[in-house]
Amino acid sequence: MRIVIPGGGIAGLFAALVVKDLRPDANVVVIESENKLGGLLSELVHEGVSFDTGVHTFYETGFPEIDSLLFSITPDGGWNKLSGLKRDVGGIFQEGQLNLGNSYLNFLNLPNDQLGVLQESFLENFFSSRELNLSNAYVYLESKFGPDLVNKGLSEYITKFTGADPRTISTSVTSILPLSRVNLFGEVEHGARISDKEWNSRISYPNQRSLPDFLIPSRSAYYPSNYGTKLYIDALVAQLKSLGVIFKTNAKVVSLSKSILITDKGDEIEFDLCLWAVHPMVLTRLISEPFEGFSKSDLVPMNTAIVSYLLKNEPKMSDLYYAYDSTPGHLTHRFSSPVNFCLKSKVGDLFRFTNEVVYHQELTENQIKERSSQELIQMGIFESQDIEACYVSRVPGGYPNLNAKASSSLEKYLRESLGMLPSTILAIGIMSEPNLFFQNDVLVNLYNKLQKFFT
Repeated sequence: MRIVIPGGGIAGLFAALVVKDLRPDANVVVIESENKLGGLLSELVHEGVSFDTGVHTFYETGFPEIDSLLFSITPDGGWNKLSGLKRDVGGIFQEGQLNLGNSYLNFLNLPNDQLGVLQESFLENFFSSRELNLSNAYVYLESKFGPDLVNKGLSEYITKFTGADPRTISTSVTSILPLSRVNLFGEVEHGARISDKEWNSRISYPNQRSLPDFLIPSRSAYYPSNYGTKLYIDALVAQLKSLGVIFKTNAKVVSLSKSILITDKGDEIEFDLCLWAVHPMVLTRLISEPFEGFSKSDLVPMNTAIVSYLLKNEPKMSDLYYAYDSTPGHLTHRFSSPVNFCLKSKVGDLFRFTNEVVYHQELTENQIKERSSQELIQMGIFESQDIEACYVSRVPGGYPNLNAKASSSLEKYLRESLGMLPSTILAIGIMSEPNLFFQNDVLVNLYNKLQKFFT
């Protein structure tokens, strides 16, 4: 069987591994438009030093057949296994303080009278109705937490990240930002309702280091022992090559029919099955009429960059792997200190550190570098004299545009367009289905699709 896979990120590479597991005799070709494989799990290299593109770990999916395949690949140096309370240690910088308890917005430091008002408002909303309004981010959070909490900080956080009114933003933003829960009740008060699943889906346990046993994650996370998600990509690609998979990089798909794919390099590849692992909008442009239901500006991803640092001293983040920044006006979205989950991440005596930034106006690389450093220094994460080196890498894809109207129209358009695909083309990967965005969800989804196709 001849199979072609456009997209050499983790979805396309894992799809190739699944295919060779289910159909060892299949002829598989992976097409990648960039000059390197792995997508966001590849690397950024500055003056010979490799950096991850932000913070990424590999989570167990909870499906043994998927996990055994995913972790059958071992990166050079093996794995760091992050389990239990150490699986995912995140924080958030909010109103001048770094919250070490967890990564959700924290209201427990408010004066008692203000905190009491927010608690009463939440409880009134919680007990009166648990039905959620999915029209846009603002009304969704209002229906989940009540209006007082939304207006106290949640709405402002969305505007900071997207540059827009939350009433115009899709509910997807509440998955990208840590807005599924809030810190509003202490451990004792939380404990009185801790068996209520609906309560736990809205209220966070305030200290991630003292979680009750039944809230401790049962699935582990993994990160390469020798630093760098690219080590896993390298091992995966080597395994696929040993299985006969062919890779074509720096090649863009310019034409696609139900049985032939053509690249801008002149490759003409006949196939029995095309597993499309690139954003489905690229696919629909090749096989159907473009949709004109919204402005092109509504589809442009947000400006995103990775600022990579080498620091002389360890960042002041306690044991946090990463932390979000909710400060209005800041470019900083999320910063990470890999030494807290990978001891071999140091470069000699220097500490790697990355800052993911999102910005809504044109900025030069120097401006991004200056703003990023100023913000992190103001937050007390490091001092100016700690910076040995600093590099900026723009991320072309960036975080997706989250306009609610455009998202709804796009979802409908993709559902209709993908529903008309010939049986020889199967969309997998990010956004191949509504709200399919996160790595684990993508891998589980594509595995199930391929299992169904081949059985």
